[in-house]
Amino acid sequence: MARIRYIIFFMTFFDGDIPFPLELKAFLWNVSNPEEVKNGLEAPKLTEIGPFVFREYRNKSGIHWNHLNAAAVSKNFFPYESHSTACCIFISFSDQGKIICYKDPLLTEASKFHPMPGVQDKFAIFYKRNNSADFDGVFNIYTGELGLDKFGTVAKWNYKNSTGLFPSPCGDLRGGVDYLPPFEDNKEELEIYSTDLCRPLRVELKNRASKTDSHVSVHEYHLNTDPFYSSQFKDGSMQPNVSKHESYLKIEPITGLLMEVHIKSQFNVYLRHVPMIEMFSNINNTYFPIAWFDYSMKVGPEMSLKIWILSNLPFIFIVAGLSILSLGLGNIILGAIFLRAAIVAEKKGNENNRLIIDDAITQESVEDDQVSDHLVDRSQS
Repeated sequence: MARIRYIIFFMTFFDGDIPFPLELKAFLWNVSNPEEVKNGLEAPKLTEIGPFVFREYRNKSGIHWNHLNAAAVSKNFFPYESHSTACCIFISFSDQGKIICYKDPLLTEASKFHPMPGVQDKFAIFYKRNNSADFDGVFNIYTGELGLDKFGTVAKWNYKNSTGLFPSPCGDLRGGVDYLPPFEDNKEELEIYSTDLCRPLRVELKNRASKTDSHVSVHEYHLNTDPFYSSQFKDGSMQPNVSKHESYLKIEPITGLLMEVHIKSQFNVYLRHVPMIEMFSNINNTYFPIAWFDYSMKVGPEMSLKIWILSNLPFIFIVAGLSILSLGLGNIILGAIFLRAAIVAEKKGNENNRLIIDDAITQESVEDDQVSDHLVDRSQS
């Protein structure tokens, strides 16, 4: 019954439009000393520009069910698109919407002569994602028939057991995509599958049983990262701030639903010293950040109320049962009181009637005695 209940719940939330938008905040890294970096004289000095905010609306389509899992594709739509033009290692452009897509002449020409699968004609992070139904590929998600511990986790991607993009275990398919298995309130670590990074991520429990604004009890999991990369830049350039840059999830542990998500990711390129290419002949080897993103989602008040009711169903049933039981016991007690009162009243009524009869008999006896005495007196006289 538990499996059937959660499959029905999964179908309700899995199909159709996601009832709230996903928010994407993009931040660019501006290089304040480009000439010094190109000549290998200084480490990059960076300043953060942003955020540039986008809203993403998702619709799941092409859902097919079988005994073990459900296959679906996710259709993404960004209400805004961005374009940009420039060249060389460091480019300059206006920040008025020109942050996501950069038209590079080299890529454009190369795509004409030697097109390769997965290689675009532009340098773009979300290029061709707008209104796309197959950008993320086809996911097979476990329905829970093999056990609730697998419910909502990814089984296959594009009908394969591995992405092929990373060696095992990074390329393995593990973890939840939009949902996590229910009843995971005792786990110190969870795995989620990032469709954008094409790999599973491990998050660690930080706060247990905290409350949201809607009074839903959640567990808060955080993603830890390596501080190595920020040490390659000038002091003051990249200063990680936990509240601003740390990725975290807030999960309702009974249902496994995500109540709030903030996934922070940074897009880097590896700049390598190449003597035979002039623009790279003096540069030092370093991982160079292009932009970082805050991909967030928060369940609204209406949905939070439904989740609160769902997660507290056992308590609600107990309270309702006790209330009905108390009401029944109260009715029984009141009935017993009224019955007792009726019996007492009837008993008192019978006693009163008997007293009246006794009084009448006594009075009649007295009268008879008086008559007898009167007759005796007359006879004597």
